[in-house]
Formats: sequence, structure tokens, C-alpha cells
Amino acid sequence: MKEVSNARLFGLRVLVPRPHPQGDELTARILDSGGEADHSPVIEINPPDSFDELDHCLSRLDCFSLVVMVSASAAAAVANRLDQLGIGIPAATMVAAIGPKTSRCLGEKGIRVNFETSSRIDTEGIVQVLEPVELDGRNVCIFRAQDGREELKASLESRGQLRGICDMLYQECNQPAV
Repeated sequence: MKEVSNARLFGLRVLVPRPHPQGDELTARILDSGGEADHSPVIEINPPDSFDELDHCLSRLDCFSLVVMVSASAAAAVANRLDQLGIGIPAATMVAAIGPKTSRCLGEKGIRVNFETSSRIDTEGIVQVLEPVELDGRNVCIFRAQDGREELKASLESRGQLRGICDMLYQECNQPAV
């Protein structure tokens, strides 16, 4: 039997449905806490079939006052593509991130974050964070996964502020093993 320094989860089996690599960190933490982890991702995150839409959005970043990264996966994909294209986010463009992992991912790539969710690490949280930000008449672009949640898009559209949305990662549901 593996000896662990902190066996708070000893005897428990925990299902981790998060995709790779996000689920890998949680799985390791469960194992370190004495639990058994069943890492069975329910979705798989893949690059798009074509980078045309993403490249179009990235080539026009100077048109946007704010870009929103909805996940660490979106942030990593955008940062990697910016590197490949040899461009960056203009200094005048504000960046919003949902959660500390997304902010950390951007920071590691040298991208500064102006707004980050703290109490709620979800779409509703970024809506709250951006509510006091004056964006009237300014262009906003959301970088998210294909078929991402619509709350942020709807909130910005209702304020007359959404001018671009870039669905740039493909999520595929994994079939359950039988």
C-alpha cells in the first residue's frame, strides 16, 4: 500500500470527468491525499479543423478593446497561435480571464490580465466582473470552445458591446465505456 503524507481521502474512489490536462492535476492531488482516482474524461478538447476563424480574430486584435478568455484551454490555444503567427495582444487591448488558472496560463505566456474572476470561476463570474467596466461602443471578442455557454455572449450583446466571438476549440463528447 502506498504511504501518503495526507490520507484525508483514504478509502474513497473519486471520479474525475475533466479532460486532459486539467484532470491530470486533480487526479494527482486525489492520489496524494490517499484516495483512488478514476480519471475518465467526458469530453476531449481538440484544435479546430481550420485555424482560419481564429487567425482572422487574432489578426484584428487591434480592433478590440477587450478580449475574454473563458478557460485555460482557450488561453493556451490563443497564446500558442499568437506565438506561431508572431503577433501579440496590443497594449491598448484589455484582457479578461475566467479564473486563476486561465490568468496563470496567460501570464506564463507574457500576456497581462486586466480582469479576473475570483468568487465565481464561471461565465456568470466574468459577467459580474465586467459589469462596471465602461465598454459602450467598444468592440469585445470572446475566445471560447465551440458550443460554449451563451451567458457571456448574451450579456455583452444586451449591453451593445459584443462585436466578435471566436469558437476556436472543438469539444468532442467521449462515449462511455460499457
